[in-house]
Amino acid sequence: MYGFLVTLDGMTQAEVFAAGAAAAVAVIAVIVLVIALFSKRFRARVVHYPQQGEARTSQQIYTELVELRALTSADRAMVLRFHNGMEFLPSNPVWKLTCTHEFAKNGVEYCAGDYQAVLASRTIRMVGTLLTGESDDDGVRVARECLSCDNAQSCVAGNRRMVVMQFDEMSAGFEKFVLQENNVKTALVCGMTFEGKVVGFVMLHFCDAKLDTEEGLREAIRTLCESSNRIQYLIGSKTL
Repeated sequence: MYGFLVTLDGMTQAEVFAAGAAAAVAVIAVIVLVIALFSKRFRARVVHYPQQGEARTSQQIYTELVELRALTSADRAMVLRFHNGMEFLPSNPVWKLTCTHEFAKNGVEYCAGDYQAVLASRTIRMVGTLLTGESDDDGVRVARECLSCDNAQSCVAGNRRMVVMQFDEMSAGFEKFVLQENNVKTALVCGMTFEGKVVGFVMLHFCDAKLDTEEGLREAIRTLCESSNRIQYLIGSKTL
């Protein structure tokens, strides 16, 4: 006598059970996949509207920029942040750069529009120097003025750097073009980090004259560092 009864099309009960179980698993997998895809698309459609706390934080950042510009006699003070603009592969995102806050001296044009969803690769000399501390452009360098600071080691350990850009010493490229369009002679950039990752930076523009005196640079760098620390705290207190 057979160990199993012969069923439909010659299949045993065990084979029918196994086939049914496999079909059920496949159906469940498809359902889970559909739900996951639907949820991802739904989340992508969700519009985030500013809340009261975010408006307060934004105002505090703006106040910091007003004070920073005044203390350094800069023409513009800005906050720029990185974001993932698109993704060709999960492991190969395309990063963009956007100005989220700006304050300019009376009579100086605002230029935040020039820094909206700019591909980070177009500003690679500035961004690369900010991330690695190395530069192959004579006009873009890490601030050596920071070496004498008591907090120099902690800044390096925290991946936080200060970059100096001198327009007349820079090689031709997108960065120099944007500075020229906005009449910038010197730009100072201080990185902001979150959990050790560079998420953006605070930038100062000096338009009337090149900032190149040792004392002037050191004082502007010190003030920018202190202000960017506070702005970094304000941004870091929110979920990035």
